[in-house]
Amino acid sequence: MNVLLVIPPDKHLIHRESVIPLGIAYINGSLRKSGINVISYNLNYVDGNLYEFLAKIISEEHIDVLLCGGTSYNYWGLKTVFDFAKKIKKNIITIGGGAGYTSNPNLFAEMTNPDFVVLGEGEITTCELIHCIEQGRSPENILGIMYKTSSGYLRNQDRPLIADINSIAFPSYEGFGVDKLFEDLNDYDDSAHFDYESVENPRVLPMLFGRSCPYGCKFCFHTIGRKYRARSLDNFFEELELLIDKYGLSGITIMDEFFGVKQDVIFEFCDRIQKYNLKWFAELRVDIINDALVERMKEAGCTNVLVGLESMDDDILLDMNKRISSEQSKIALEILYNHGINISGNFIAVTPKETLSSFYKSFDWWNRNRKYQIDFVHLQLCPGTEYYNGALNSGVICDERLFIEQGLPELNYSKLDNYEWDKVRRIIKLTRIDTVMHGKISILIKEGSDVRCILTCRHCNHKFEKIIGVKKGYEWKKYTYKCPICEHKSVYRLKDDSNIEFEREIFKQHIMNYEYGHYMSDWLTSKKYKKIILYGSGYNLILMRQEVEKAGLELIGVVYQDESQIKVYENSFYGNVISKEDLYECKDDVAVIICFTTEYNAIYQYLRNIGFSGKIDSMVNAILQHDYYIEENVW
Repeated sequence: MNVLLVIPPDKHLIHRESVIPLGIAYINGSLRKSGINVISYNLNYVDGNLYEFLAKIISEEHIDVLLCGGTSYNYWGLKTVFDFAKKIKKNIITIGGGAGYTSNPNLFAEMTNPDFVVLGEGEITTCELIHCIEQGRSPENILGIMYKTSSGYLRNQDRPLIADINSIAFPSYEGFGVDKLFEDLNDYDDSAHFDYESVENPRVLPMLFGRSCPYGCKFCFHTIGRKYRARSLDNFFEELELLIDKYGLSGITIMDEFFGVKQDVIFEFCDRIQKYNLKWFAELRVDIINDALVERMKEAGCTNVLVGLESMDDDILLDMNKRISSEQSKIALEILYNHGINISGNFIAVTPKETLSSFYKSFDWWNRNRKYQIDFVHLQLCPGTEYYNGALNSGVICDERLFIEQGLPELNYSKLDNYEWDKVRRIIKLTRIDTVMHGKISILIKEGSDVRCILTCRHCNHKFEKIIGVKKGYEWKKYTYKCPICEHKSVYRLKDDSNIEFEREIFKQHIMNYEYGHYMSDWLTSKKYKKIILYGSGYNLILMRQEVEKAGLELIGVVYQDESQIKVYENSFYGNVISKEDLYECKDDVAVIICFTTEYNAIYQYLRNIGFSGKIDSMVNAILQHDYYIEENVW
């Protein structure tokens, strides 16, 4: 019997590392170890027509069984693969597996329509199922599967978790395009998981130290159960040595949900991995992080640590069942940062208990601690999670099938009203667009196919040299580089048009404000400003003048960013024109409103440098009705 195992195509990969899912690699290894004749392909690396590619493989390799698996996000990829397979060969047997099926068995099976479904851990189940099919036996006694009948899917008894995970075959990357993955990693600067920039010719693969997580965070679904099972160190390092020998690895990402359950094990792990001289990534809970642990991990080659933060509001953390405190997160982040470890992590917004006040607790802390470079994400309602079930029961998800077909879109499952929800989503988007944590870049010289640049670190101001290869669109690309002194990352762009998108979002918010009765004049009044100077140009000055007048404040005058406009406008609608040089004479009771969307930092620094000592605010703050630009972020 010939079996085809494929990774489904995914045009919306969040991270390039995800192009070879570790779960499918484990199935590949188990099939091969059990003696099954398996042919493997990564459909993300198929050039040309997917249907024609599958037709050629199924015909030439005489494929009898096709396996494909993934999450609910992979719905369209899975459906396409199974539909194509049946169209190509009517009697081919199709098998689906992965989180999409385990989290929502009946509906996801009906939507993707495979002949068999593997639920939970698939290594033993998949091999048993294929041997059963090969021998022509009934599948009714195979644990952990569903199978299609004339009256629908029948579900067998669940299979217990694999107690001894040392017995599981090592994952196999055979046929999945590892060389193509490594090639991509050499030109990949936006990773959440690994510091590729610090490794010459990065060759990095994921590994699991253990399975499952005993914690029950309400936003998380555990495909392989809640009972944590760790591999022995001997078993882990046996696999590592095989991967090094076969692929010449320069690094690994440890993809455990619960790595670091015991500190003594981490210290022993560090002792054993150090001799391989690899760069590695791991995930830690903030409540176990301390100086001694992080120092040892770094000595052993750890460059990145993922921490689950989720919120800086303790009531939200309690509702999530996160079992940590905001204070523990703050301490952990400071330790990681001070040891030069690159930090990955998220704040999850719009959870069921979220209010504008709770969101601002996280946002304001983030805004004053941008050096950690934590991301904001909207709550993803993933099938199988407690939050998903709550959204379903409350009617937030009104059509489950449509919700999956639409790619699990963002929904308002919170205490925010529609205006607040839209505003929070917009602020999250702005945090991804703005350039506050960007380093400075200047072109030293262009040499043929390379551009030699001088970069200035956003964290410590150290200047260092980098060579950027000239490729199509290279000048607009975002580059993430680590400082050789402080070891922290900054983002660099040779050219940057993010201000266009940022301004577009700001004026969307301005429109929403007027629809819901929230005006910039309210913000100015709440700040108790008395005298205002507007700094900027064009339409923004007109807009802000109107709001100043509505607030009943005294408009002293206008400073033009482009002073060549002074002669044109000095006697016009804008009123009194003040030169930049005269600003230092203004008294402390005067506030300058910067009427730009993304130039706040540079103008703020200029105003302070010329001696202006009054208050400085931003049109962006007035539109958002909340401080977005703050003094702590000026560089």
